[in-house]
Amino acid sequence: MANSPTLIAAVVEATGEPKPAVEVALRRLRTAELIPVGGRGPYSAKMDYVSAMRMLLAVCASIKLERDANVLAVKRFEPLTGGLDNNETLVTEGYDPASIKLPIDHLDHEHALGDAVITLLRAGAAGELYTYQETGPGRAVFKAKGYLRLSFYQPIPFARIEHVVGHVRKVWRYGFLGGASLDGYISVMRERHLGGRLQMSEIDGRAVEIIGEAVAD
Repeated sequence: MANSPTLIAAVVEATGEPKPAVEVALRRLRTAELIPVGGRGPYSAKMDYVSAMRMLLAVCASIKLERDANVLAVKRFEPLTGGLDNNETLVTEGYDPASIKLPIDHLDHEHALGDAVITLLRAGAAGELYTYQETGPGRAVFKAKGYLRLSFYQPIPFARIEHVVGHVRKVWRYGFLGGASLDGYISVMRERHLGGRLQMSEIDGRAVEIIGEAVAD
């Protein structure tokens, strides 16, 4: 497991956020007891996958200029529940979507966003983000080209994970009316006169790999 400077450096590299801003986020999470505190120095506490997930949310899912933004981002987004959006699942003709499992598919049908991010960080650390498993006879495991995109929307907390591996594309949604569509989210924002406050941030698979590798067991 990594210490604080290692995790800070990984988040800076992965997100492009300035190092001082990431350091502030870590201090705020430590003060809120959302990441480990202890050891023989201020940066000696060991950071694990939970710490990495919370740092990722604190930096990527916060509302700019909001008081305690980093802590609130974690508290708002980590427990969001959701699951696979079958309407956006696309698989090459000839394949049964239920017969192909990507990393998040190994979680419960409905699960928390925090658990999904941890699952992806672990897969990224193991080099398995672009691995899928066929669940039929033989249960073969394959690696293929693909991409991963994590998107975070504010001020109504909403998250979307899009994962493409080989001939399968899946989308998971978290929060906001039980995982309504992105178009539905934007419509509600307009109805509530919040359109001008819409914020969205994204990270890709490489960012997940960098952060996951930094805290790998």
